Amino acid sequence: MLDISRRIAAAAVKAPSTDPEGTNKRTMNKRKVLLKDIAKHLGVSASTVSMALKDHPDLSSATIEKIKKLAVEWGYTANPWAKFMDKQHSNTIGVIVPDVTTLFYPSIICGIEDVAKANGYDIVITSSQNSFSKEKENLNKLLRLRVNGIMVCLAQETAEYSHFDKIIDANIPMVFIDRVCRTNEVSSVVFDLVAAARELTIHLYQQGATKIALLTGLPDQNDTREKIEGYKKGLQACGLSFDERLLVYSDMKSEGAAHATKKLLSLKYPPDGILGANDEIVLSAIKEIKRKGLKIPQDIGLAGFADEFHATVLEPSLTSIAYPSFEIGQEATHLLLNEINSEKTSVVQQLCMQSKLVVRASSKQATYKSLT
Repeated sequence: MLDISRRIAAAAVKAPSTDPEGTNKRTMNKRKVLLKDIAKHLGVSASTVSMALKDHPDLSSATIEKIKKLAVEWGYTANPWAKFMDKQHSNTIGVIVPDVTTLFYPSIICGIEDVAKANGYDIVITSSQNSFSKEKENLNKLLRLRVNGIMVCLAQETAEYSHFDKIIDANIPMVFIDRVCRTNEVSSVVFDLVAAARELTIHLYQQGATKIALLTGLPDQNDTREKIEGYKKGLQACGLSFDERLLVYSDMKSEGAAHATKKLLSLKYPPDGILGANDEIVLSAIKEIKRKGLKIPQDIGLAGFADEFHATVLEPSLTSIAYPSFEIGQEATHLLLNEINSEKTSVVQQLCMQSKLVVRASSKQATYKSLT
């Protein structure tokens, strides 16, 4: 059975401010006022605000009047997508993934489809190709299709998230997968990358490495930050000091990974162990290491994340972290369907799924060093 830990974060309900004309209003004037802004100020859910603005009969006249009054004071204008999505839905779930050329995301998609089909939903799959502009384009496409809900794994280029405001403001169910943002507003399903990176770092140390490097993605991504955190915790557990020269960022593409590996190998004291943020990075690292005439794992031990198919056919075969990608798709779909089928509130859920270390020839040494 999968080890899934749940962290359910409930947004705190705050008493309304007695100064609606003060700081809050001045802050709102700097950008478009959203439903969630009014909801947070009044200590109610965004769905309650939406219902009040439509004179819903289930709400008291006092509640409706209070919400409408603040909406006028703050200059709230209705989100056109909310009106559009109020029309008949299509029993369809929209999915945006960064890439469909590896096994990782197609496996997630299969998990999504498994649960969606069992519950009478079709899925529409789009790929951002790790492009920020294409991610925004796909988001608008799914809205035009009037999907019932949306699942998103962010593109590598995405470092700004305002394009999701219209989804949140319109109360359209949405779940983030793997690479996430806005976790205080949107439910998500992620892997425990901190634990995974820590485990890989300790493993390389136990196989004899003492200068362990991390080749990782761009620094403003949440998955990069978590891998760095786990890497540092692993070093600490092994009694090793963190050396910033052994932490190298890459765009996660072959050319960038090759350049990053060359940078590491050119150090006066190069690493004897390398963690690659994904298996593609490790592929480039292997080429550069062999080009230098070094042997794996005798000179440098290697390990990666994601455990793609080629990990088993490489020479040497690659030690990696295996993710339950099919199951993450299933869990994310269950979360989304719960939001679709029930009144959405300010409560969000974060599911953290555990991974598994798969040891192969790229790191395995004859000697084994235990932690002190």
